Amino acid sequence: MVTSAVLTPVVVPAIYFLWTERALADNCSRLGCICASPSPTPLMGFEQYHEPANELSARTRTFARMITSLTEEAEAIGWYEQRISLEKDKQAKAIMQNAQHEEMKHFGMDLEFLLRRTPKWRETLKGILFTKGDIVKRGDEGEEASE
Repeated sequence: MVTSAVLTPVVVPAIYFLWTERALADNCSRLGCICASPSPTPLMGFEQYHEPANELSARTRTFARMITSLTEEAEAIGWYEQRISLEKDKQAKAIMQNAQHEEMKHFGMDLEFLLRRTPKWRETLKGILFTKGDIVKRGDEGEEASE
């Protein structure tokens, strides 16, 4: 049996990939992934905190998880957009559009959670979201209104 031909699952945020043992060795540390490899080498998990987790409050850890979730939802929306733009099969495309819509809903729920916890952000975004006119100008006005 050739080791490099064995497929090993690698977990990165929101995606599961299959990599060969060689690709695993070459890419794992660069990707910051959690490996399900039987390798005796210690494995480093994805770290969403930039400060020691045990020193952060539960509220801050939840906030970090929600920011991570928001980011993952935004990435998924983008991935679906790319897939949809190339898909020729109408049924497959409709399924992907439905899935993308679900990701947008999750993105919105994550954002709403964060805005409820961060009133200043909500105040800023009130001047930007669901408005008409120049987006940059509205952004500047929204920021000023929240200061």
